[in-house]
Amino acid sequence: MQFTLSKFSIKKIIFILIISCSVQSAFAATYYFSSSSGDDNRSFVQAQNPSTPWKTIAKFESLSGLKSGDFILFKKGDIWTSSTLVPICDGLIFSNYGTGDLPVIDGGTNLALNILTVFKTNIIVKGIAFKRSGTKNIIAQLGNIWNSTDIGITNCTIENCIFYGGITVQGSFNSFNNNILDGATNDGNGNGIWEHHSQCHHNNYTGNIISNFTLRGIWTMIETHDCIFQDNTIHDCNLSGIDLDGAYYVVYSHTILNNKIYNIKTDAIELENAFDSLVQGNYMYDCGHSYIYVINYAKCEIVNNHGAANGIGAILNSTLARNVMIGGGIDFTSVAIGIYKAGGVNVFNNSIYDFQSRFFDLDYASVSEVSMIKLVNNIFSNMKTPGWYAMVNFSSDDTGVLAEDDYNCFFNNGISDIYSDRTSYILNTLAQYQVKTGKANHSISTNPLLTTANDLHLQKASPCIDAGKNVGLPFTGKAPDIGAFEYQICDPVNKPIILWYGKE
Repeated sequence: MQFTLSKFSIKKIIFILIISCSVQSAFAATYYFSSSSGDDNRSFVQAQNPSTPWKTIAKFESLSGLKSGDFILFKKGDIWTSSTLVPICDGLIFSNYGTGDLPVIDGGTNLALNILTVFKTNIIVKGIAFKRSGTKNIIAQLGNIWNSTDIGITNCTIENCIFYGGITVQGSFNSFNNNILDGATNDGNGNGIWEHHSQCHHNNYTGNIISNFTLRGIWTMIETHDCIFQDNTIHDCNLSGIDLDGAYYVVYSHTILNNKIYNIKTDAIELENAFDSLVQGNYMYDCGHSYIYVINYAKCEIVNNHGAANGIGAILNSTLARNVMIGGGIDFTSVAIGIYKAGGVNVFNNSIYDFQSRFFDLDYASVSEVSMIKLVNNIFSNMKTPGWYAMVNFSSDDTGVLAEDDYNCFFNNGISDIYSDRTSYILNTLAQYQVKTGKANHSISTNPLLTTANDLHLQKASPCIDAGKNVGLPFTGKAPDIGAFEYQICDPVNKPIILWYGKE
């Protein structure tokens, strides 16, 4: 028997749903907590008034009858010591009320926030500070990172919070936005944000400030995928700012977009066995060994058609575009953009200024290990210590190593060494390289006329304006400009690359 709905019936159902949602929202309750003026002996009705709050988190844990949409609010300026916040219902909203500093939940020797048990869906935590004693402790567990089969937290939002130490994340479709993570007094496990396993996907990390960790600002590893790391500020970490770490496994389809990264001792951004990923529009300065380092390991895997059986020379289908790199480098061993035994990398429209040594370096044992690499529309200006290496360096004198090398601008204050190799240390001018290889016919060796040392926009008379190649990035004018910025555009035009080697 077929069942059909008239237009009137459909409208009636929609009306009922709207009314039901409104009624459900209307019945949401708000409960107040204050460690300074609260009293756990007060009634449910009293606790819904900010002037007569409950006192302890233990009282919250003993409650029954809470439902999705209920608010649990902690008074600003108060602190709860030796306490752990654990949701006892899905859909709860934890936040604050009053004026002053954010309320503080201090776990003491335990976690301060633990979303690990049965209730871990649609939780919102907003405007609360978390800390705990010790210098090597995780502050918050968001999902069970220690169990690779646990689905973790889902559709949760953590925003405008302060974490005095690192956190772990396992789960999907979560938002972690506008938080502060400071490892100055508690380094945790050395990482600001650590997400782990294939259960971590479609998470969004936006607008966070992460600093003072001995290892990484953000570490996503082992089969994580489809996460966005955008508009974060990461500084003063030792190992890396953001690490897409699929070493011995694989990570894929991540996006690193518009982050500000500085004072990183080793690599600002690392891609290790990282497939189908985009690194675009990041502003980086005063970093150590490298700004972007791409490395493939022999041990790899294939997950959901991403990856390779053998990582050495695997085609990553990843793009590094419109990134800005200023200063940095330690000595002649430093590389601004380094690619180690990995293929299939687009290096488009980046601007690098005043780096210590090699601006772009390919590290390989055979040419097949670095196939399908394109170097197009980049500005390389002012190498600090020219010597053994030039701005672009290869492992050996292989003239055809780059799949495409053109429309780049090189300038080094009168020093014309542009290309070199690491075995013979032969230094070539752009003209010599053009004759040897037949490549780089549209590249130029001239002053790009950048605005300032800290602002790599183009001046009106720059030879880089309308001098680039259309590689799928949006542009203004007759043709794309060379470098990270289109002339008279305030920020890099950060829309996704249209094609990655023909793959949409």
